[in-house]
Amino acid sequence: MNLYAFTLGRKHLISIAELAHVIKDQGRIVDIQTETLIVDLTRPIENPQTFLDQLGGSIKLIQITKDLNGNPPQLADEIRDHFLASINHDDTKLIYGLSLYNFAQSSKNLLKNSLIFLKKNLSKEKIKSRFINKDFKNLTCTQLHHEKVLQNGLDFSIIKTAKTVYMGHTVAYQNFESYSKRDYNRPARDAKVGMLPPKLAQIMLNLADLRRPHEKKTIFDPFCGLGTIINEATLMGFNCVGSDLHEKMVESSKKNLNWLYAQFPETPKRSTHFFTKDATQINKEDFAGNTIDAIVTESYLGPPQKKIPDNKEINKNFSHSKELLKRFLKQATKYLEKGAPIVITIPAYRQNKTIRKLSEFPEIVANSGYKILPLIPHQPANQFKLHTENSLIYDRNDQYVCREIYKIVKTV
Repeated sequence: MNLYAFTLGRKHLISIAELAHVIKDQGRIVDIQTETLIVDLTRPIENPQTFLDQLGGSIKLIQITKDLNGNPPQLADEIRDHFLASINHDDTKLIYGLSLYNFAQSSKNLLKNSLIFLKKNLSKEKIKSRFINKDFKNLTCTQLHHEKVLQNGLDFSIIKTAKTVYMGHTVAYQNFESYSKRDYNRPARDAKVGMLPPKLAQIMLNLADLRRPHEKKTIFDPFCGLGTIINEATLMGFNCVGSDLHEKMVESSKKNLNWLYAQFPETPKRSTHFFTKDATQINKEDFAGNTIDAIVTESYLGPPQKKIPDNKEINKNFSHSKELLKRFLKQATKYLEKGAPIVITIPAYRQNKTIRKLSEFPEIVANSGYKILPLIPHQPANQFKLHTENSLIYDRNDQYVCREIYKIVKTV
């Protein structure tokens, strides 16, 4: 078996949806919990960091090395024995960390006791060591990066599932510096038009479920804005077409793509075509000979909101969105092939503890010649009793405008 665990991002259902699309032809899902998803792949991952870099919703990639066959009463002993068997110690000080996933709220005490127990046992073996778990919490990517743990030590994880307990070690972690650079260091930025996070753009591209090699596939973003989806698609190896109603946005996309190539010179040049046009009036002739394999886009989310919007404001924005989406989807049937997917975000709004959604969107989809696909496929959703709605919300507690993610396919 080639068992790996992915630790899931803040919006864990979105992370699960992405992984279900990415690994479905490479293995099977063994277990899903709130914090982790475990897979058994048909072959080992050759380059773990490259693999993880393609996933916007996963934080760590852990190679599972042992099944502890349940929750053993002497967990610390099991950790110690496996830890000692795994290290190649020399005269230098060993740096290590330990993380526990899917345990109860009391896991902090268990983690603390295990770390102290490990430290004592390493001392008995004359091994100089230092654990880096701050305040006896699970290790973050920032700690792993700044302490160079994967280069100079080990990051062990204990993962509890419904049936067993696994042990493994981290082989890759999310490159937060690269994401930050791609988000905040771009030359063209404009908070007023909304800025799609690069992680979410990656997730949406993976949800489109286009088969490799990507360089033979073309992604179209008809609301390209600052070009986040175009940039991430380029990094993932897609050919791209981008358009926007506003010439300024098209120029911003071009500028940001040129910056991307300069900042990431190892990125192969892909075919990219930009043009300025209303998304509701686009035709095949606009694509400069490209055949569109999928649309991945963020539709207009409405104006920024500095406070909780009232029903009048929400209804006004929804009315505009409905008309735009109707016209856009109807026009897209003229240039998309049957079965081609559209992954799209549409506006939703936070009102205190509730989320207001555009409830008419499923009807708009059906009337326009498409059908909605579940973001988390029925298998594994049914097997692991997961959220079964056809859309998922991407939001932050400090924001009032949310993103509702849909995947639809052309049926006519």
